[in-house]
Amino acid sequence: MFMTHLLMPLQSPTYMDLRMWMLVAVAQEKVLKWYYFFYAGFSGLTAYGGFYNLCKPKNGEKVFVSIASGLVGNVVGQYAKLFGCYVVGCAGTKQKVELLKNKLGFDDEFNYKEESDLKSTLKRSTMT
Repeated sequence: MFMTHLLMPLQSPTYMDLRMWMLVAVAQEKVLKWYYFFYAGFSGLTAYGGFYNLCKPKNGEKVFVSIASGLVGNVVGQYAKLFGCYVVGCAGTKQKVELLKNKLGFDDEFNYKEESDLKSTLKRSTMT
């Protein structure tokens, strides 16, 4: 179970809100303990700082995550989904693209190694 599958009733969560929410989820055994360390550790902090503090997302915006199957990228994608954004991610293998689609809940995903024109691929992916 990943973060997008859990309910978090926060409009604009702070990093401490996310940490406390994960602690409660761990205590209630809704998620495994290593999830807490992953999302509340350095990867989660980097994702949080980059996404919430720099991007300042709004509900309904479209978000593109490069290297979306990586340590920070998949957390950014899940934060974006929690915030109500439309999330497009790219990865370099079919297995990683499947991970984005089936496990992490990205709205659209593609293999950047199989695309000849990244600009048109992004345009096609964000047309909803």
